[in-house]
Amino acid sequence: MEGAHVGPKLPDVGHPQLGDTKKEAQVKNVVHGRMAACTLTGVPRPCYRHMFAQRRSPGPANRFFRRSSCLPSNFAVSNFIQYDSLLTDEERLVRDTTRQFIEDNLVPIIEECNRAGRFPRELVKPMADLGFFGASLKGYGCAGMGNVEYGLMTQELERGDSGVRSFVSVQSGLCMYPIYEFGSEEQKETWLPPMQKGEKLGCFGLTEPDFGSNPGGMRTRAKKVGNEYVLNGEKMWITSGTIADVAIIWAKVENEKDKIRGFLVETDRPGFKADDIHGKWSLRASVTSGLALQDVHIPEANLLPKTGGLKSPLMCLNQASHGGRLARPWPAMTVRCNIRCCENSGAISPSLRTSSCKTSSRG
Repeated sequence: MEGAHVGPKLPDVGHPQLGDTKKEAQVKNVVHGRMAACTLTGVPRPCYRHMFAQRRSPGPANRFFRRSSCLPSNFAVSNFIQYDSLLTDEERLVRDTTRQFIEDNLVPIIEECNRAGRFPRELVKPMADLGFFGASLKGYGCAGMGNVEYGLMTQELERGDSGVRSFVSVQSGLCMYPIYEFGSEEQKETWLPPMQKGEKLGCFGLTEPDFGSNPGGMRTRAKKVGNEYVLNGEKMWITSGTIADVAIIWAKVENEKDKIRGFLVETDRPGFKADDIHGKWSLRASVTSGLALQDVHIPEANLLPKTGGLKSPLMCLNQASHGGRLARPWPAMTVRCNIRCCENSGAISPSLRTSSCKTSSRG
């Protein structure tokens, strides 16, 4: 019966009142807590155990697995809430293809790459062949993925390694996107097809040694001299700096009242220098660099004509981080990294529990 009381009858001590002694109040709280625990509400609590297979271990260590009986047999933590049912066949295909590529090609080598601080450049061409570069762009050989597909792709890349995902995000959202969004048609035709194929790599020069989260304070300057621009300044923490063929450099133009503009700077131009940053504690499988520009001359045609103000580079950062407005539900760096940690924990926990059982049995 709904609201029925079961178990031993408890004394009616009343609710705690103002003026009760500390002991009296404690007694009343304990009694009412027990009564609440013994009351049937008649409304079943939601239970999701039916979604998962029982996970048990034979033998004497079985008691160590009972707390994990809710875990699925294959520890498919990425689908705890039946998320796959919300995806289209095309979206699942993009997700599963990327996942398979990461499992087959990156996971087996990423530990060595991380320890050695080595970027797996041998994977650039295979990733290009799968359409990872400029995936959300349309035309110029790009895949033209939707925002959901792009978000799922970057999640799976992050699942493999943050550094590799960062490389793809920089190539796509921070280098190809500004050319696509702010460049001339000639610039698009020159750079986007080879960048999509992985034949040309790019880097994005916004952060400076003294200005990271405050890019508006940048000191890099560009000066219009005849039909050229002359650039001077430094950039820091630049992904792919020493392997890039072109750098998207953001600078304040002296002739335009320090208006922030974007420039295409080929990395083989005199006065351009890039050096790797060593001794990193994270993103060790990606290239991180410092850039120096000393009287670097570029033609007027290298200006990204539609750039203007700080809004332009911030639009690029938004594209690289989220793949567009509609992809924001997928903050890849957090979601996919956590999923990978859960999967690894699920894979090693049985051996840890078994080891704990053997250790405790010796005592």
